[in-house]
Amino acid sequence: MNGKFFGALLILLGGFLSCLYQHRAVRTEICLLRELTAALESMETAIRWQKKPLPRTIMQQCDRPLCGEIFRDVLENMESGTTLQLSWEQSFKRNTASDIAEIMGQVELQGDEQQITGNLRAAAHGLMQLLQEKKAQRQQREKLYMAVVLSGAGLAIIVLI
Repeated sequence: MNGKFFGALLILLGGFLSCLYQHRAVRTEICLLRELTAALESMETAIRWQKKPLPRTIMQQCDRPLCGEIFRDVLENMESGTTLQLSWEQSFKRNTASDIAEIMGQVELQGDEQQITGNLRAAAHGLMQLLQEKKAQRQQREKLYMAVVLSGAGLAIIVLI
């Protein structure tokens, strides 16, 4: 009987940890979207009002906790001889989910100041829309995931006992 109880406890613990991991992953993605949006808005401001060049504005984003590594990757690719546009697209494809990479990959980093800032603003707007969608889906998905995992754990416990 103790072995069955311990097994049931382990199954419930596994289900709980699975739900916790899923919950954390979704929240991390939402935080990443917020941070990327803030980074793009910061870049737009630096280019428009402070007249900073694009590579310097990218460098300023490298200290961000969730997306700084992506911007460092862009700069490292550029140092190895890859164009800014290609470095940007490759870095976001490698380091973010496909929906985020798609929005960021649409940013054209060529042209005059107005074109670049407009592209950054459009991408920030796209990320904000994606953020709103993720937030709306988050609670429903969390409940569904919790119900599925706990139902599965409950069935496994019934089989064990």
